Formats: sequence, structure tokens, C-alpha cells
Amino acid sequence: MTAEIAVMNRQAIALAADSAVTFRTEKGQKIFTSAHKIFCLSNQHPVGIMVYGNASLLQVPWETIAKLYSEKIGAKKFNSLQEYCDDFLRFIEKNRLLFSKKEQEKHIQGNIGGYFQYLRKKILDEIKEKLEKQEKINRKEISKIVSQKIEEEYKGWQKSKLLPKATKKKISDFKKKYNTHIQKIRKKTFEKLPITQTLSKKLNEIAVWLFFKFNESGVANIGVSGIVVAGFGEKDIFPCLNSYTIEGIADDFLKFKKDVSFKIDFGTESVIVPFAQKEMVVRFIEGIDPSFLQFIAEGLYELAAKYPKFIVEKFKLDKKSKDKLTQNISKQIKTTTDKFLQRFKKIRREYFVDPILQVVGILPKDELALMAETLITLTSFKRRVSMEDETVGGPVDVVVISKEDGFVWIKRKEYFNRNIQN
Repeated sequence: MTAEIAVMNRQAIALAADSAVTFRTEKGQKIFTSAHKIFCLSNQHPVGIMVYGNASLLQVPWETIAKLYSEKIGAKKFNSLQEYCDDFLRFIEKNRLLFSKKEQEKHIQGNIGGYFQYLRKKILDEIKEKLEKQEKINRKEISKIVSQKIEEEYKGWQKSKLLPKATKKKISDFKKKYNTHIQKIRKKTFEKLPITQTLSKKLNEIAVWLFFKFNESGVANIGVSGIVVAGFGEKDIFPCLNSYTIEGIADDFLKFKKDVSFKIDFGTESVIVPFAQKEMVVRFIEGIDPSFLQFIAEGLYELAAKYPKFIVEKFKLDKKSKDKLTQNISKQIKTTTDKFLQRFKKIRREYFVDPILQVVGILPKDELALMAETLITLTSFKRRVSMEDETVGGPVDVVVISKEDGFVWIKRKEYFNRNIQN
């Protein structure tokens, strides 16, 4: 994990990132605090990129990808930041030097195999849980569990939308090309489980969707990268920011989605955007931890659901009247709870968020950088004084990007001593 932040006003945008990177294996995990996560995306124009999540794409480090792109575009410039983003994504998708057919096929087989193993484990865990409650389990019960788990996954993928560039032809070509691979992996993974022909077809369909959809209701792929592109296009007066989730490239199709987009304009003078581990930044800005806020909201709604029934049971009424009264009281309490939480949100905005954003709006460039660095340091310090893994830590790298000065390093760690270089 990591912690990163962008702090923007009309003068510039400051990017800050910690240096922790976590490597996980079957035997455990190892955390290093020397990773580079901020890179220049253009050597001649004010555009930068910040990376979190997976540090590479199909085993190619993002640092290498950013460097090669900056060399490719050279002096070329675009009118808007969005055009830089679009061109960068095209560069990734079409680059055969970086992402060969062989590596794409390894990615495809690895993703399908990994997902099927995940689904198989869910099925076996359910069977094991059932066996702990009863001595035996027959084949009919196993078939029911298998069917239920696959159906759950299928429905989650089915209701998720296809990515905008996932055309019918592209999906059809992928099915034809990799159908044999999919069947082979499916049979190997589920060989001893009762998989009907109908379930086999659904598993095949899910295997294809893995590369053309993001499952909003399912398990997140731990191999995804988050990238933040920030700065100015030639005609952008104020700084802009776009963030994307990128998973991989399969059969020359880049699986990505745009997450958030922020733009300073005449109506918006400042923005603070945290990425990855956000809780300490949100706590500082909003005055309350997001998990604590969720606990309060869930507690209030639970009270709204249970308390009316407790009250109504005290009245001597028939069942129909009790149900009607319970429903009416529940509705009123829920409405009151909704209003309270909306008021609570408004108070947080008025007393915590807005005053900070007003100050950020007038901060000079050096103070923008200091604020970005401090918020990352705060997250790192919280991890250090808690029993949680220190997945945020190490030196904080800070960059300020402005129309006037371009991409400027404020703080940057080095893995070598410049004084002893030739």
C-alpha cells in the first residue's frame, strides 16, 4: 500500500508520495521504503504522473513506461491535460516493444487461472464450513454449493458494464482466439467438482469479461495500478488532474477506467485529493475518521430499524395494526436519521473542510508543497505509532507543477550519492 496526495490551487499543483512498497509471497510479505512513485511525463511541459498499487504493468515498471513516453513525445504538446492522458494511454496500448504478444498471453492465462482458483477456494471453503456443521455432505449438496457460488459471481459480472472501447467484434475475436485456453484452465481447476454444461458456459463467459469489465460488486484485483496524471495542457489556465485504474493488456486491449477528474477554474479555487490510504487525510480535513463516521451512520440506521418494533410491542394491538404502526414509525425515524446525517455532512463542510480549502486557495507554491508533504507524513506517523503494518513510510517525495516553472522537484530521494558521481 501507499499514501499519495495532490493539493491544487490556481497557481500550481503539489504532488507528494511516500516511499513504502510491499512485496507479497506465499511465505509472507516484505516492506521496502525506497520506492519511486512520482515521475515526469514530459521533459518539456508541465505534466507529471504519480503511481500507486502495482508498481508495474505486465512486469514493466511504471518508471520505465513514463520515461519512454516522455522521450517519445519530445517537444510535442497538447492543448489540454486530457489529451496528454489519452495519448499516454494509446502509447501503452499500442507499444509492442514493452508489451509483447507473449507477455499479453501470460497475463491472460494468469488472470483466468488466478480468478478460477479464487472461485474454487470460495466453493471449497463453503463445503468445509458445511462439513463442520454436519458429519457428511452428499453430492447433491455439493452441486448446490457449486451452482450457488458460480451463479453469484456470474450475476456480479453480468450486471457490470462493458468498458467503452470493448466492441462486439473485439470480444468475439477474443473468445475465438482464447476459447481453448479458457476451457483447458477451467477443466484443470474444477476437474473434481460437479460442473454442469450450463455452469461451464457461464465460467467461460466470466473468463472473457475479466478483460473487458470491472466487476463493481466482486473482489478487487490486487494486481491493478492506480495512476494520477496532473499538470497543464497548453491551453489549460489552471491545473488539472485525472486518475485511472489500469489492470493490464489482453489481445491488444488496455483494460482501464477513469476514476476521478478535478480541474481548478474560476468557480473552484482549491482541491485536496488523497489516493490509496486516505483515512488520515480525510480525518484531518473533515474532523472525523471515515470508519468512525460509517460506524455512527450504521448504528443510527440499525436503531431506526429495531426501535419501532420495540415500541409497538408495548401497545395492545392486533398484528396488522402493529405492522402498520411499526412501518410508519420506521419511516419517520429513517427520514429523521437521513436529515441528521445530511446536517452532519453540512457541519463538517462548513466548520472543517471549507476553512482549510479557503487557505489552500491562497497558498504560495512552497506552502502547497509543505502541506502535501505534511499530510503524507501524518499518515506515515499514524502507521508507526499503531500496531498496523507500516505500509506507509520512508522519505516523502514532493513535486510542484506550475504553468510558470513546469515540473519542479521540492524533495526527491536518491539511491546514490551525487557527490561521488563522475
